[in-house]
Amino acid sequence: MIELHPADYHKSVKPLQSVTINTLFAESVIRQHIRGMVYVDSVVSPMTFYIKHPYGMSLLFGKTENREFNESLYHYLINSKERRQSEELLQVYPEDWYERLENLLGKSLLKMSKGQAFQKKTATGRNHQVQQYERINFSFKYGSYYQNKKQSTGIRYPIEVIDKEIFEQFTGQVAPINFWNSAEDFLAQAKGYCLMVDQKVASVAFASFIIGNKIEIGVETKPEYRGEGFATIVCSALIDDCLEKDCLPVWSCHAGNIDSIRLANRLGFKAGRTIPYYRLVC
Repeated sequence: MIELHPADYHKSVKPLQSVTINTLFAESVIRQHIRGMVYVDSVVSPMTFYIKHPYGMSLLFGKTENREFNESLYHYLINSKERRQSEELLQVYPEDWYERLENLLGKSLLKMSKGQAFQKKTATGRNHQVQQYERINFSFKYGSYYQNKKQSTGIRYPIEVIDKEIFEQFTGQVAPINFWNSAEDFLAQAKGYCLMVDQKVASVAFASFIIGNKIEIGVETKPEYRGEGFATIVCSALIDDCLEKDCLPVWSCHAGNIDSIRLANRLGFKAGRTIPYYRLVC
């Protein structure tokens, strides 16, 4: 695995276009919306690619037969040389990689049951393990969205556009600052909304990735405000903005994330393709 210089990220653009699963997070790296990392099998004529988003998502795609690359990949995945400092969630394409990884990892690969939630970190000794889960790519259904919106309770709270101050100060597992290089980049290229309760930010929905006319939604509600339907309200504000601009809302999540799946359904998304999702334990 050879690290590719950002000046050469363009070499991965055309190969990435052949990937048919949701790749917006990987595209955000090669377009340098966020500072990530790209590894390849060859700097001159790369055929295999590993794109890492700093949030902890990664994508492996391309040719599967490069023995030298695969050897390096194996050690990276199980973290035998402590190269990784944090966990990653890996997607792969094409399907040939499923069998390749199974053979490559052997007993280091632990297949979890369908729809299982992520296991909590356990005792030491599992840091060289790769856990296989599932990830769901959703499709947006306009009719379902508008029908569900008509049936909403009509609860109203102040909705504000995310500005520089909110971008820099809002914290949480899914926060805009984790997906963009700076507030300036976010405000120039993307958009987000926040729902206010007593003049405090309770929930946010924002464009975590925006490529062409596709906008993937990131959403986070502060723990003390969860269960109130705030995520549905603030996501609807962002979706309405997407539709006004003729953009397509995009949603993907871990198959064990029941809350995210329920929210997606309320917003008019329908579960579609389910793919393996590899958790690289650290």
